[in-house]
Amino acid sequence: MIDAYLDDYTTIIVEIKKKYYNGKVSHLYLIDNNDLILLDDNLTYLGETNTHNIYRVNLNLDIELGKEYYLTDNYGYKTIVKYRYITKTNRFDEETFTDEFLGCDYSKEKTYFAIWAPISSEVILHLGDDYHKMSRNGSVFTTSIKGDHKNKLYSYIIKNNGVYYKVLDPYALSFSYYEKRNFVIDKNDITSNEDIVNEKKSKTIYEVSVRDFTSSKDLPNKGTFNAFARDENLDYLDSLDVEYIQLLPINYFAGDYRGYDNFYNWGYNPLHHNLPHPGYIENINDPICLINETKNLINALHKRGMKVTIDVVFNHVYEKSDNNLNVIVPHYIFLMNDNYEYSNGSFCGNDIDSRKSMVRRYFNDILELFVSVYDVDGFRFDLMGILDIDSINYFYNNLTKLKKNIFLYGEGWNMPSFLREDKRSTLFNVGQLENISFFNDYYRENLKYNKFDESLFKGQYLIDGKNIFTSSNSSINYLQCHDDYAFYDYKRYISLSDEESTIKEQLFKTLIILISNGYAFIGSGQEFYNTKKGIRNTYNSPDEVNTFDWERKKRYQDDIDKITKVIKIREKYNLFECVYQYEEQSGLIKLISRELLIIINNSKDDYLNDYEGKVLFSSGDERLIRHQEIVIMERGNKDG
Repeated sequence: MIDAYLDDYTTIIVEIKKKYYNGKVSHLYLIDNNDLILLDDNLTYLGETNTHNIYRVNLNLDIELGKEYYLTDNYGYKTIVKYRYITKTNRFDEETFTDEFLGCDYSKEKTYFAIWAPISSEVILHLGDDYHKMSRNGSVFTTSIKGDHKNKLYSYIIKNNGVYYKVLDPYALSFSYYEKRNFVIDKNDITSNEDIVNEKKSKTIYEVSVRDFTSSKDLPNKGTFNAFARDENLDYLDSLDVEYIQLLPINYFAGDYRGYDNFYNWGYNPLHHNLPHPGYIENINDPICLINETKNLINALHKRGMKVTIDVVFNHVYEKSDNNLNVIVPHYIFLMNDNYEYSNGSFCGNDIDSRKSMVRRYFNDILELFVSVYDVDGFRFDLMGILDIDSINYFYNNLTKLKKNIFLYGEGWNMPSFLREDKRSTLFNVGQLENISFFNDYYRENLKYNKFDESLFKGQYLIDGKNIFTSSNSSINYLQCHDDYAFYDYKRYISLSDEESTIKEQLFKTLIILISNGYAFIGSGQEFYNTKKGIRNTYNSPDEVNTFDWERKKRYQDDIDKITKVIKIREKYNLFECVYQYEEQSGLIKLISRELLIIINNSKDDYLNDYEGKVLFSSGDERLIRHQEIVIMERGNKDG
């Protein structure tokens, strides 16, 4: 009949149903430790809805977070005062922040548990079959349980607003897929990190999905980390000579599949940022395997000289109402306006408010976890423009303490969130994010539509004729990635180009990426003209659409070899940062560096190459350079 909400430290919003005494009461009391505090003098009518009258009550007492307060009226109706938008206040953010240890810390003698739960009136640890009441210390509940509890299941039961909820540990290292609880982990059981051997340095990123990479293979464990890490698969990636393998999201996401008839998703619907996705694990019943099977893949790539970046989705959560973090502290993690409406710049129903101190700390801790425990080498931020500049720089500064050459990059699109534009981690604010790289959509569009100019090859991003990048390291140059059309499909299904011209154009443009300054990005399958059957966005399409086509790869091995050869030249001659002199005449482009001459024929005419010098690469005839062909030579003198 009556609902009461704490929306800040000095105000209760009271909503009274009109069916209940016409939505009017003569007296309201706050029950505080069984004391009745009359609120009538501080009661203000705010308005009505179709079903409720709404009042504001001003409080003259200090709210103690986590304490249960009740409201009653002259008719004797009693209701709990619910902590609501008080969690969005600056005071709450400042007073509840902690840098204490959070999570589970195991030793053979005892295990320590700590969870941040500032509005909870009670927290109970459910360890194995036993229950232990936890002690409150500020905004954190803790307990230490004696004995050896290695590999035991645990979870928490929290009491918020008079209701008990089961929640998981946001800092847990492992998880039971079937029990939906966490495991106590002995860190001594975690596989050690492997050093990168014969490190590749081509500044080339290869994007691939764990599932897609082996879903077409006749393997009992296809679609898992273990299947990915088979020698024949790593042999192929190794042969490409790419520096970074970017894995599509591997953190726990919604749509848990343990078989190939179940729901498919790339992973952009996050559930638990702290955990690898159990769908990628083969031995799911072993507590340590969630960690070690993930690490084994990363170690295997490191032993082949490749670095690993993972795609992280920190901009939104899958379902806001029952998200684990939101259940623990309602509303806190979400970006809202002054009317408490949810920001939706991600177009997923919610945006994360990375400015909040414990949100920033949490995501920083997750990144540090994946660097220190899993030994990843960088992160690609999905919809990075939803996150604030200070947080991204904070992440970078902290991660470089763990790994000096950490690589952070992301989508700098200016999404319509409630965050002020000058605070967003977008391309337009690149001057405040000098250590971060951005997907260069200016580059992609110019390359896609044949708008070649000097800025393309120098990894620039022009706005009103001015380059907004401080260096070419800011630029990630690409033609296609996991979403939108595969370039082959765009040409065949949208532009209605024939097969032969499509193949030639895609090879040509892939090579352009590799000779340009900045980072080169290749979507898996781009090297062999992958098709997704004309579907633009295949995030939920079946395996037959998204799979890595190994047979098609064999068919176009000669073109893959050409791409690989240019990647090797790119690494040897530092094409990602070398200084080019740019010359262009009627579509014939020459890039001249101290050591190389690169001739690019984007004209309709053949070009007779009469320059001396060793030919390092030719996509066609090295002397008669035809339309959409490239020749790379060591510098020499022109005949005559």
